[in-house]
Amino acid sequence: MSEKISPIIGHEDAQAQLAGLMKQGKLPHAILLSGPRGIGKAALADTIARCLLTGEAVAEDTGGLFGEELPTDAPARLCYDPQHSAIARMEAGGHGNIKIVEPLRDEKKKMSFTTINIDQVRDVIGFMHLSTSEAGWRVVIVDPADGLNRNAENALLKVLEEPPEKTVLMLITHQPDRLLPTTRSRCREVRLQPPTTQQVVEILANQKVNVSLEQQEWLMQLAPISAGQWDRYLKFEAENIYYEWLELLVDSDSAAIQSLATKFAKLEPEAWQMAGDLLLCVLHRLSLYAQGQLELLPREEETIPALVQRYDAEHWLDVWQEAAQWWPQTTGGNYDKKQVLQSLLFQASSGAKTAA
Repeated sequence: MSEKISPIIGHEDAQAQLAGLMKQGKLPHAILLSGPRGIGKAALADTIARCLLTGEAVAEDTGGLFGEELPTDAPARLCYDPQHSAIARMEAGGHGNIKIVEPLRDEKKKMSFTTINIDQVRDVIGFMHLSTSEAGWRVVIVDPADGLNRNAENALLKVLEEPPEKTVLMLITHQPDRLLPTTRSRCREVRLQPPTTQQVVEILANQKVNVSLEQQEWLMQLAPISAGQWDRYLKFEAENIYYEWLELLVDSDSAAIQSLATKFAKLEPEAWQMAGDLLLCVLHRLSLYAQGQLELLPREEETIPALVQRYDAEHWLDVWQEAAQWWPQTTGGNYDKKQVLQSLLFQASSGAKTAA
């Protein structure tokens, strides 16, 4: 047997809690992993699954795998043998005891749906009760759980109420309040807390993504401290988009607004969402600076003071509130992206009270 590994960086409390439950044979049938987007919930769920499928968990109420007394010393971290045969089958997608449920993708249109439907949950129910040649635990990961439509979530409740033996259902969400109270009440919620900056840098380094000190400086200001968010912001060159927003607000040129709105409206959903997050960040920082509550980044020194001199804090807060209300409608509703963006930018550059 090779040396066991513990791939999760950070989340020490959650790891200790889950590892202890595993070793004591008290792992709940349903676990709700919640926390901010990009914080590592999916990675933790994957590690839990690897521990279960490599035999690191004691079966519930058995007194141990072979009838021995349950261990009293609780491990501090989730560990598993990377050379175990189950790992290779998991990574090849050929392990019969794990099922990952996520929104379907339309390959012809190159787009993903935003919800998980009832037929997918019916497949989960069948999977959890079906006999297979694989021994051991049965694991289901639903990501994101808040993507379950109402019929699908109601169907899933039947599994939560009467779970089969040696099965674990892991629900991943950064919006737990969108789940039904009955769903949440039947799960053991594990809330993940933001990692430290150093932990994020270490996580990304393990993924071959190096973050310079200069990049860390602006990432700490413009994005939540999470490996997923930082990786996404670096991938889509978020810093350039952020300053593009600022420069556009300074120029306030009608043709430039229409041109940028046309350009951004063509972005893929993930990039469009990030662009919206950055616009909200710009407006929030303008409001903070106008109230004397913000230390500027070097590249902000030529733009933010000029904008705050032009419009007061109340104006920037009003535009931020409008953006916070309308931007989500362009991702989850049927509102025209270009039209919403143009409206927000024109509001930001005209018809406001100037600072005294």
